[in-house]
Amino acid sequence: MVMMGINILKPYYVIGVISADGERLLHKVDVKLERPTLAHEMGVTENYNIILDYPNRFGLDRLLADKQ
Repeated sequence: MVMMGINILKPYYVIGVISADGERLLHKVDVKLERPTLAHEMGVTENYNIILDYPNRFGLDRLLADKQ
């Protein structure tokens, strides 16, 4: 099983492969992105994971500016 996760802190995007029984993380990659992104899906083929880097971005500076 392939999983992905996003965060507003580095690493912003993580892809992992989990064993068929769901018990072990077999492989994990911290994808090197310049800033957080709002990604909610990806493509998976036999040989590749297709990462969709959407233009929707998280910006802590923008979130904090709205509170002032």
